[in-house]
Amino acid sequence: MNLFRPSDVCIGPDGAIYVADWFDARVGGHGTRDTGQTGSIYRIAPKGAKLSIPEFDISSTSGQIEALKNPSPNVREIGRARLAKAGKQSIPAVRKLLAHPNSFIQGRAIWLLAKLGSEGLKIVEDQLTHTDEMIRICAFRALRNENHRILEHAAKMAKDPSPSVRREVALAMRYQPFDKARDILLEIAKAYDGEDRYYVEAFGIGCTDKEEKIYAELKKHLPTQKYDPRYAGLVWRLHTVSSVSEIKSWALDEKLSPKIHRSMLFALSLIEAPQAARAMVEVAQKGNNETSNLAKAFIDKRDQGIWNKYNVKDLLTGKKSSETTYVDRLAPTSFGPETKLPKTSEILELKGNPKNGKSVIGRCYVCHKVGSVGVEFGPTLAGWGSGQNRETILKAIIEPSADLAHGYEGTELVVKGDKRIQGFVQAEGDPLVIRVFGGEDLVIAAKDIKSRKKMKSSLMAPASKLGLDAQQIRDVVEYLKVN
Repeated sequence: MNLFRPSDVCIGPDGAIYVADWFDARVGGHGTRDTGQTGSIYRIAPKGAKLSIPEFDISSTSGQIEALKNPSPNVREIGRARLAKAGKQSIPAVRKLLAHPNSFIQGRAIWLLAKLGSEGLKIVEDQLTHTDEMIRICAFRALRNENHRILEHAAKMAKDPSPSVRREVALAMRYQPFDKARDILLEIAKAYDGEDRYYVEAFGIGCTDKEEKIYAELKKHLPTQKYDPRYAGLVWRLHTVSSVSEIKSWALDEKLSPKIHRSMLFALSLIEAPQAARAMVEVAQKGNNETSNLAKAFIDKRDQGIWNKYNVKDLLTGKKSSETTYVDRLAPTSFGPETKLPKTSEILELKGNPKNGKSVIGRCYVCHKVGSVGVEFGPTLAGWGSGQNRETILKAIIEPSADLAHGYEGTELVVKGDKRIQGFVQAEGDPLVIRVFGGEDLVIAAKDIKSRKKMKSSLMAPASKLGLDAQQIRDVVEYLKVN
C-alpha cells in the first residue's frame, strides 16, 4: 500500500489549492522504499467551479496592485516586484491598501511600504499605533526586517497593552546585547501575568546568552518576599546557575502545589552545573514522597547525560563527591601571523568593499556575534558600526585596549590549583559565573577563587595579530559601517 505524504501546499493563479505529495511504502525518515521518487499534485477546487487565470496589465500601477492582492504567491510577487522597483512612485497606490477590509492584504502593503524608502517607512511606523494588534505586530516585523530604529520602537512597544505585541518585542531582543536589551526585557517581564506560557517562552528567547545578567536584574527590580508565579515563572524559564538556591527553595516549599514542585525540578534538571545536581540531591533527600521520588527520577535521567561528570548518584547514596578540578582558560593573544600595518590614516585612504568585508569578518565569529552568527563572547557587532565613524571603528580593531566597551572589562581569576581563568563576569555571588573564550559560562564556587583582578588590556587581540592585511581590515570597517 502506498502512503500519502503531503509535502507542500499552495494557491495557484486560478484560485485552486494545489497539494504536492510523494509516495512511499512505509512511514518514517529511514528505509525509504520510494526509489523512483514518485508522487502527485492534487488540485482542489469547488465542485463544478470554472476557474480561470486572471489577466493583469502589469505595465500599469493599478494592474500591479491587483496582482499584489492575488492569493497566489507567484502572481502577487509579479506585482510586488514591480511596485518595489518603482520606489516612492508606488506609495500612494500601496498606501490605499491599508484600508482594505482583508487584513492579509493590509499586511502585504505594510511589508512593501517598508521597502519604499523613508516615506514608506514613516507610514509603516504610523501603523505601530493601529487599533488591531496584528497590524501592529506586522508593522514591527517589517521595520525590524529593515533594521529601522528597532530599539527605539521596541522600547515603546514593550509597554503595549497586547501581550502578543510584547511577545514580538521580546523575540526581537534575542540578538541584541544586554546593555541595549536590558530595560526593554525588564518592561516585558513586569507585564507577565504568571500564566501565559507563550509569553514567558518569548521572554526566555529574548534573553538568550544574557540569562545570568537578566536574572540579576529581575532580583533587583521585581523583589518578592513570598512565592509569586509572575516572578517565579520568569526565573523558571531562565534556569540560571545563580537561581539554583531559589528554585530549590520553591521545590521544597510544602505550601506550594505538587505541580509547582514538579515544574521547579524540571528547571533544575536543565542547569548544567554541579550546584544544580547537588540541589536536586537535597530535594530527593528532604522533599515529601512525591517530590523526592520525582527528584530521584531526574537524577537517574541526568546522570546519563549532562550531570554524568558530577557523580550525582554517589551524592545521593552519601558518598563524598570528587573535588572540582580546573584548567587554565586564557583568551588567545593571536589568531594568525603578526603583520606590520600602516598608519590608520593610510588604511582609511583605501577604498573599503563591504562585500569582501562580510566574508573577512567571519574570522571574528569566534569571539563576536554578527546578527545571529558567531559566539557571544565579546560585544555584539551587528548595528554597532552604523553609529560610529570609520576612524572609531578602525581604532577599535587596531587598538582594542584603548577604549573598552562598557561591560566588557575583562576579569582574571586564579582558582584552586593555581589555574588562571580569563573572561567576563556574568553573575556575582556564590557561585560566580564567568564567560570564557568560546562563549562557555564557567560556574565557580566562591571558596575555589584565590584571587581576582580586573584586566587592564582587552581580551581581543589587536588587528596586527589577526592575520589580516590593511585592505582586509578596511573592508571589515566598511562592512561594519553600512550594516
